[in-house]
Amino acid sequence: MVGEERRPHPSAPENWCILYPVYINSEKTVAEGRRLPREKCVKHPTLKEIFDVLEVMKINRLPEPKSYPRGFHAHEKGRIRFQLRKEDGSPCHPDLPSRTAVMERVASLISKLSSRTNAEQQQSTSTDKPKKKKK
Repeated sequence: MVGEERRPHPSAPENWCILYPVYINSEKTVAEGRRLPREKCVKHPTLKEIFDVLEVMKINRLPEPKSYPRGFHAHEKGRIRFQLRKEDGSPCHPDLPSRTAVMERVASLISKLSSRTNAEQQQSTSTDKPKKKKK
């Protein structure tokens, strides 16, 4: 039919949701791009951490070498596209119906990563040592 618009195919990668690390970075403000409340975010998430967590969650994902538009001083460039909906438009995971739910789950799983918990433990033990006074 002439003039009929085609709806974007939800399972095509170019129509997947986009997740920049700044969306779940607790060190950023909303104006700088954070999308979740600070309590639900993590400090300086990396693309590798996000990619690995999405793999564990069994969500189709695709890294892209794009930088965040407002992050002109960003030291890490990149974003991840992830599939939220199937071909019929239903969620790929019934317990993750929205991109916000996916971001919250990703942030919570990143905070539980062994690399994160080991680093926090090492920092706490190194700060507990008494400092020597200079004479």
